Amino acid sequence: MLAKKLNVLFSFYSFTQMSLCVLLFCTALFRLSVIEPLSPEFLTVLVFISSIGIQLFLYCWFGNEVTVQSSKLHLAAFHCSWVGSPISFQKKLIIFMRRTADPIKMRALHFFPMSIITFSTIMRNSWSYFAVLQQVHKRM
Repeated sequence: MLAKKLNVLFSFYSFTQMSLCVLLFCTALFRLSVIEPLSPEFLTVLVFISSIGIQLFLYCWFGNEVTVQSSKLHLAAFHCSWVGSPISFQKKLIIFMRRTADPIKMRALHFFPMSIITFSTIMRNSWSYFAVLQQVHKRM
């Protein structure tokens, strides 16, 4: 319940943030390809690209960690001493286990999950977009 509310609350913002990061990442890669190597501007753009990449990675990594840790939550109930406990506790434990059986998935605008797989897809597609921009620039 709380996870769904938080996902609804942050879904739009995380999608916007990730979309803008991808756009900035691609254009910064393009900018990096047209400036002189080892100039001060080159190093500045390289640091900018690194920071954008780290930001994207952190969003996806923490989203992945939420999914991984929440998938283990229903199994953690077996570690409590439920065998000799009152029936009311056992009923609540069964309800808890049922409600936590499905892992929490943080999504960006309910469009794609924030995970390591998403990060690698973003990086691969950004590189493709960069290659297209570079080819267009060479033709001009």
